[in-house]
Amino acid sequence: MRKCSTIPSSEKKLMTGLPEHIVPLKLGFCHVYLVGTVHRSQKSVADVQRMVRALEPDVVFLELCEERRQVLTRKEISSERKIITPGSEFRIAYEEAIKYGGKVILGDRPYEVTLKRAWRKIALSEFINAPRARSLRFPFDDFREGFIRYDKEYENMKMDIINSCQVLSKIIPTYAETYIHERDIFMAKGILNEAKKSSRVVAVVGKAHLDGLKKHLQHPQQLDDLLVDDLLTVPPPKYIILKIITSINVLMAGVGIIWEYFEL
Repeated sequence: MRKCSTIPSSEKKLMTGLPEHIVPLKLGFCHVYLVGTVHRSQKSVADVQRMVRALEPDVVFLELCEERRQVLTRKEISSERKIITPGSEFRIAYEEAIKYGGKVILGDRPYEVTLKRAWRKIALSEFINAPRARSLRFPFDDFREGFIRYDKEYENMKMDIINSCQVLSKIIPTYAETYIHERDIFMAKGILNEAKKSSRVVAVVGKAHLDGLKKHLQHPQQLDDLLVDDLLTVPPPKYIILKIITSINVLMAGVGIIWEYFEL
C-alpha cells in the first residue's frame, strides 16, 4: 500500500521554507509536489519557475486540458505596466520543462465535459438562483486585464478566491461538485498514474484544487477504486426546459464567470 510520507533530507534542505501553497507528498518511490497558484499572480509564476528549475521533475503535470493548450503559447502583453496573462504559470512550467526534456502532462478533465456535466446535473432551484452569482464580488473585478499592481495583494486575492468559491457553492452546489470536486478526483488519479512510473512529479494547479488533491493523494488506495469513465460521462438533462434553452447558456451566469476569472 502506498503511503504519504516526508520528503528526503536532501530535497528538504533544497526546499527549506516552502510556503503553504506548495505541498510535498510521497507516493511509493515518487516525490510529488503540488504547487497551488493564483492564476493572475506574478508570485505564482515565480514559485512555479523556481520549483521546476530546482527539481527538474520527470513529469510536470498541468491543470489544463487539450482544449486549453493554447495557454502554453500565449504571450504576455507588452506594456509599461506589468501584465499577467491568465495561465502564465502553466506556460512558464511548460517552457522550463522542455528545456531539460521533462514530460508535460495536460491532466485536467476536458472543459466541454465539465461544462456539460454542470449544465445537465443542475437542479431547478440552482438554475433559478444562478443569476444571483452575478452579485458576488470576484477578486479580479479590478484587474480585468490581468494587471496585478502589487505582489502584496497576492494573499488577499488567494483568500478572495477561496471565499468566493465557498459562497458560490452554497448558491449553486452543482458548481462545487462538477467544477472543483470532480476535477480534483480526475486530476488526482492522473497525478497518481504518473507517480507510479516516475521518481518526481510537480503538479501546477489552481489554489482552489490544492486541498482536494492533497486529501485524495494522501489516500491513494481509494483513488484506485474510482473510475475515470464515470467522470467523463455526460448525463441527460433533468428538465425539458433545460433542453430548450441550452443555447442561451444561462448557467454561465453562475459558473462560467469563475472559469473566466480564475481558470480553475
